[in-house]
Amino acid sequence: MDQVFFRIFFKATISALLFFAGCSSPQITEPQRSGIEQLLLSNAVDRALETTEIPQVNDMRVFLSEEYLESYDSRYVVGAIRALLSENGAKLVATREDAEMIVEARSGALGIDSTSSILGIPSVPIVIPAAGSII
Repeated sequence: MDQVFFRIFFKATISALLFFAGCSSPQITEPQRSGIEQLLLSNAVDRALETTEIPQVNDMRVFLSEEYLESYDSRYVVGAIRALLSENGAKLVATREDAEMIVEARSGALGIDSTSSILGIPSVPIVIPAAGSII
């Protein structure tokens, strides 16, 4: 009787382990930048422009040139500058030829520095067959 129980228990345990190990594969998506980094950069752009007033553009046709703006967040910066120009009365145009004024967007630095340091033994990943690794 004990051997029959042990065999059933052993088979059930092995079956459960195989089932759960084969069915549990989490999907982890990692964008190139974290959400916090994106928020920090967009907040920095917003704060840099929030007190800027440019009354010279009121009722003028303005073309915003982006050719000198090199940044990972250039689309956000361009949008923020367009909003600033519009709030100050500029009439944005699509071509240089239609403009009375050309505004060139540029950024000296737009990024985040990061560092990491390890004190003691560095982490070693442990590989678990059919389940992935644990860091």
